[in-house]
Amino acid sequence: METKYYHITENLEAYQSIKATGLNADEEGYIYLLTNKNIAGYVAKNQLGYRGSFALLQINSKGIDEKPEMDNVGEYTAQYQRRIKQSLIETKYIKLENMHFIK
Repeated sequence: METKYYHITENLEAYQSIKATGLNADEEGYIYLLTNKNIAGYVAKNQLGYRGSFALLQINSKGIDEKPEMDNVGEYTAQYQRRIKQSLIETKYIKLENMHFIK
């Protein structure tokens, strides 16, 4: 069975950009992932500061070349947060899980 990871992005437009070019690393060279989609709302609101809505992307583990490591966060959700040192996840490994609306 393939491992599923999840990535949060701000909105549908951001997802469409990712779907066109792939998921790029941040300026430090990391891509951030979740192992549990049920914490996505908490992370989007409390760590990323998103308001309104966000897109939850499903990442197929076949697109991950490096071993995910624990992210350096202090919240109770830390056990489900990972990061990988990888410049890009190709579009063929990314799909829209769903859109969420933050209350």
